[in-house]
Amino acid sequence: MDWYTNDTYDKLVTGEIKDQWEKASEALKNGEITVSTAIGATQEEIDAKKAEAAPYQ
Repeated sequence: MDWYTNDTYDKLVTGEIKDQWEKASEALKNGEITVSTAIGATQEEIDAKKAEAAPYQ
């Protein structure tokens, strides 16, 4: 993922957050992290994904 910045971003976003964003972005690019979709999924598949994500809420 590419992220476009401007002066406001540079002023307000901390270096720690920028570093975390870079790590997540690289993990997405190299396939370490994948993003699924609910489009075309059954209700059971959606419920399973929601249950899987529940600990992170």
